[in-house]
Amino acid sequence: MARFRNLLKSSVVVGLWLVATAVQVRAMPHTPESPEVRAIVDRAVVFMNTVTPKIDFGREALIGYALLKADVPKDHPRLQTSLKVVVDKIAEGLTNRDPPHIYPAAVAAIFLLEYDDKLFAPQIQHCLDLMKTRQRPGGGFAYPNQQVADISQTQYGVLAFWLADKHGFEVDPQMGLAALNYLMINQDPTGGFSYQGASRNDRGVSHSMSAAGGGSLFIAASWLGYGNDADSVTRRPEEKGLPPSVRLVLIDERTGKPIDRRQKRNAGKVDLDEGRLRSAEGRAEGWFNANFRIGVNRWQYYYLYGYERYASFVEASKGISDPEPDWYNQGVEFIKATQRQDGSFPDEKDEADAPDVSTAFAILFLVRSTKKALVEGEYSDGRLLGGQGLSDEAATVMKGGRVVSLAVGRSVDDMKGLLSQTGGDADFGKLDSIDLLTIDDSSPDIRDRQLATIRNLVAHQNPKLRWLAVRALGNYQDLENMPPLIYALTDPEKQIVEFANRSLLQIARKFDDGKYMLPESFEPNDNKVEELRKRWVEFYFTVQPNGELYRPTIQ
Repeated sequence: MARFRNLLKSSVVVGLWLVATAVQVRAMPHTPESPEVRAIVDRAVVFMNTVTPKIDFGREALIGYALLKADVPKDHPRLQTSLKVVVDKIAEGLTNRDPPHIYPAAVAAIFLLEYDDKLFAPQIQHCLDLMKTRQRPGGGFAYPNQQVADISQTQYGVLAFWLADKHGFEVDPQMGLAALNYLMINQDPTGGFSYQGASRNDRGVSHSMSAAGGGSLFIAASWLGYGNDADSVTRRPEEKGLPPSVRLVLIDERTGKPIDRRQKRNAGKVDLDEGRLRSAEGRAEGWFNANFRIGVNRWQYYYLYGYERYASFVEASKGISDPEPDWYNQGVEFIKATQRQDGSFPDEKDEADAPDVSTAFAILFLVRSTKKALVEGEYSDGRLLGGQGLSDEAATVMKGGRVVSLAVGRSVDDMKGLLSQTGGDADFGKLDSIDLLTIDDSSPDIRDRQLATIRNLVAHQNPKLRWLAVRALGNYQDLENMPPLIYALTDPEKQIVEFANRSLLQIARKFDDGKYMLPESFEPNDNKVEELRKRWVEFYFTVQPNGELYRPTIQ
């Protein structure tokens, strides 16, 4: 971690981890606009006003960016000082070895993009051009004199290029694809990340690197148009005026199914294995599901900002719109307990010239800077229709020009990575908020693979997954879906039995045949259901003489 001592060095004095452990138990609800949070930010801004300007333009870029995100006026003297240092340094010309790492150019580009992307377009492009030279053939970003990249520098390269693309700069998507492949190759089998991963057989998985690598997976996906956040999807004209969390979905009157109308913002730029991507994202989430904590023993505030970035993209991809997430509440309590009287925050070794960096990271966490960037400075709580909470995956289903239902969908591949993690199946993506599993029909191979995954879910230990599976299978007129649905008639959950039979009726087109209807009154596994199951077995072998009944594997 010596690489960060000159710019982004930040952690916590010995003993603060114990404070974090304590505050996690009693975290109070907070938002970036809460008076208590604003008071912490205001004290931090006052401290920043006392910081002597640095020759190090990367540090000044970080200070300026934090002040900007804290809603300090653009003409504020301290912010203007940071801006001048950054612009003057770029005017001198950045070279292949100056700066010696990617952080200054990346943070400077981010700062100028958010400050005024048109006024400073030449300076931003200069930073982007330099960063291009720091990307290695394997896709990661590295020091100018090294060929082996690292996750820490890669996260800032990916973040800067994503934001530049969002602001309309010409950014080569192949750079994003290469970075994404680098991240997936170097992800630890546990789902976390270490500093250099498989490139150096580095198994030192840490919280700060897991936030950096995990967040970068979602950021790169958004950059390439494979994210589910609003910025990676082109909205329809008729969606104008609706919250970003709401999508109109058109119904095909012939089939009764939603029309896949989602247009990727960068459609046609790159092709990638989306299943592999979703699995990597899921494993990253699984790692934090099992290992999350606020207090760490190194690089504390650098980690907090990295985790805010990671969590903001995960929330956007899932359509989560919780204004007071527990991880944020814990972070606020930790920061409140560690802020000094002068408004600053300590770094790892409590060096006199480093608290400005720690303080900048703390500000960026407190104001939810990444969430602001994702929604262009405006929060959306995803509420519509009488205050009902919706998500970015929410489908306002239209039929004949009127709203007929609401449904929240998740893709099959999006789910598989989480299910590979121990315990991940228990709380996958807030299952209670999901109404359907969506299947990719872009090619027969992808569709068949995803259907095979869903068939195996009918025997899963999680009843919500079994319910989602039996619903999804009925939407495809495929006789191979019948055996797992017949098996699902033995489910101990009454609602799952009902939907399994409804799906069987859809596939067999037996809507008017009372022989295949469930009785109005029944209990799971009673004789009435068993008799119905036997009739379905007989029907299945009539239409599929060489078929086989479903035998579940243990999950």
